[in-house]
Amino acid sequence: MSFQDLAKNGGRELSSYQNQASREVEALVFKLAGSVSQLRKLVDVLGTPKDTLDHRHKIANLNSTIQEVSALDDSVRYHEALIEERDAGIAAIQRQIGEVNEMFQDLAVLIADQGEQLQTVDTHITAVAERVKEGRRELVTASRSSRAYRNKCLWLWLVAAVVVSVLLIILLT
Repeated sequence: MSFQDLAKNGGRELSSYQNQASREVEALVFKLAGSVSQLRKLVDVLGTPKDTLDHRHKIANLNSTIQEVSALDDSVRYHEALIEERDAGIAAIQRQIGEVNEMFQDLAVLIADQGEQLQTVDTHITAVAERVKEGRRELVTASRSSRAYRNKCLWLWLVAAVVVSVLLIILLT
């Protein structure tokens, strides 16, 4: 489930709660209007021959009903304030989610760049390894060539020494 789905579902739940609250407020207003009109009729009767103790109890009951409706109105205001606070919280969370999304996108760009750099480093390491192998081959070849040259020089000195020895023997004899 994505954040968009949550936002959609949360919006439905919130709107259904708001619709229910609106219906409750409408019912309370209707009840309050009826109570006020009954109270006016009862107050008009005060001080007339129809004014009785029962009549005064009805007025007291209507006053308590009006107070109950007023208390419910305060409850509705509280719930509306709570809904507004939650809406602000949800908006803050959405903003933070957007910021986190931006951070992940920036991180993805950095990772892609580093991936390219790693690829370049890997290519350089492979090239260096090949050059080291070539260098070893060259060193082995140079070592063999050097030994062969030394051996040739030794043989030439030996032949020269034999020739000089033979000449000395011939000349001295």
